[in-house]
Formats: sequence, structure tokens, C-alpha cells
Amino acid sequence: MFFVNFNYTESAVAKRSEEIKKELSEKIIIEGGQCLLLVDPSLGNMRKEDGLWNGLIGKNLYKVNFDHPELSGALELWLIPINLNYKEDIAFFNLSIDIAMNEVDPDALEAGKGRAICAWLSTPNDIEYIAEHISSTAIQRVAGKGEFLLRFFDAAIIDVVLNVLDEWQQSRLLGSVQRWYYIDGDGRLSSKAGGYTGFRQMNYSLSLSSHSWEKIQHTSNINRVMRRYRNTYRQNQRIIENQSHQILLLAFHSVPVDVLFNENDFILFGMHALTKHPYFYRHSMIKSIFNNLRRDASMSYCLLTDEIDTKTWEVIINDCRDEKY
Repeated sequence: MFFVNFNYTESAVAKRSEEIKKELSEKIIIEGGQCLLLVDPSLGNMRKEDGLWNGLIGKNLYKVNFDHPELSGALELWLIPINLNYKEDIAFFNLSIDIAMNEVDPDALEAGKGRAICAWLSTPNDIEYIAEHISSTAIQRVAGKGEFLLRFFDAAIIDVVLNVLDEWQQSRLLGSVQRWYYIDGDGRLSSKAGGYTGFRQMNYSLSLSSHSWEKIQHTSNINRVMRRYRNTYRQNQRIIENQSHQILLLAFHSVPVDVLFNENDFILFGMHALTKHPYFYRHSMIKSIFNNLRRDASMSYCLLTDEIDTKTWEVIINDCRDEKY
């Protein structure tokens, strides 16, 4: 298990922002000095005062449109070329990192502001193909379920999606790029290897199974848990995002579908998986709570687990550590 200490204070954000500017610029320069900034302007948090609008003046901006009747006019992404050999582009690049770092604050996310800065893409492909690949890959058909929007381009979602997909699916998801860089919710630079081969894909299907899609649908609850987790433990050591996502994906997929009735139940259950033990729900005492919830719909996970005292939690945790469950 790996841990992170980052408390989202103004000084911590500023320090981390400078570190990422140096790290990411060095990586992109090694790869040729050029990248594409992927932006989601539909979230409404790109205000004039954040400087991004002014930074876009004079920039070549390529719109990513989604060829789906329900998304026409409702969702649009922007691709903005950046060349770190030019002084003005360096300033814009640095600005994008500052904005992305400010967007990961749990309070801002709890307020529904979302994240406009999605990623920095390193790729030799032309911008038209990148746009086509992103927009087409985002619309996936699931056998027996229909078509769905897969928001893999969202920095708060991409890691959850990649944790569900197999290697072949991952290579197709990021098939148009060499590297997909983004800032995760812990304020850390994350780098995902793309599946670029020099050839264009003939289609963009990920061949998602209904089983995989069910896991991906836990994303909203996972993000709610992560926001609560980071807010509650701002000043403490926390499990890193990628491993937290793995723990929560397995936990939500393992819990019986009829025992968590509301958002608060989902959040508390997820918090227990992150702070008690990743497999705490396998313990007989927790299974007994699940059985009670099935019998009495007036109860809730929050109410029943509130009755567990500290000593009992210690027993549950120690039993799980001893691999009895």
C-alpha cells in the first residue's frame, strides 16, 4: 500500500504546481516539445478571473464534438496545441497547470465545480484524428444495454475506467496518444501509456461486457467517497488514488446490491473500506448487518454500523488482518 500527504492548502498547491510544471515540461520536451491540452469548458468553472480565457486569445482551438443526438450541443471538448519551444506557450502551459491544481480541491469539487483541465496529450497524430478518437471512443455500446457516454477524458474518472479495462481495452481507449498526462485528485502528476502504433483504428469499440459496465457505473459513488475521504483526512496520510480506486471498485462490486439504500450509505461503506480494512465487508459481523438490512428496509447501513463500538471495530480489523476473511 502506498500513501500520500497533501492537504490542499494554498502553499501546498503552489509548491506542487511548480514541481509539476518542471516534471511535465521535461517529459514533453523529451518527447518533442509539443502536446495537446484537453479542456472541458462545459463545466462552467472557466471564469474570466482564472486567466484561462485570456490565455486562449490567439490560440488555435480545435473543438471535439460528439456525434450523438443526445449530446449535440450539450457536450464539447477543446484541444489546444502547445509548443514549449515558444515563450508564450510556456506561459499558457504553466497557467493550465495552476488551474488544474486549484481544481482538485475537495471543497471546490463538493460544490460541484468540476474539473475543466482534463489532460495534456503527447502524440504524433494530427489533431483531427485525436478529436475523432476521443469523441468516438466516448460513445460505447454495451451488449444488451444500449449506448452510453464513457467520460474517460475526465481527470476524475480516467483512472477508475482504466482499472476496469483489460490491457487490450486500455490500448484502444488511449489508442491515439503516446502519453496521457493528468493531475489526479491527490495533486500528483499521473502518466498513462497510450496505445499509439502509427496506424489509425478502424473502429472505436472497447467490447465492454455488461460486467465491466456495471463496475464503471460505480464511478459516481467512488468519486463521492474520495471527496469525503480527502476532506476528512486532509491533514493525515491517505492511500493514493489508484489503490483507493481499486479498493472501492472491488468493495462496491462485492457488496449485495440491496443493502446500500442511499448516498450516505454508499459513502460510509466506501469510507470503511478505505479506513478500516479493504475487505472488512467479508467479516461475519458486517454480513450480519447486511442480512438485517435485507429484512428491514426502514434501517440503513449508517444507522446499523453506528452501533459498532471501537473495540468491536478493532476485532473486525484484526480478524481481517489475520486473513480469517
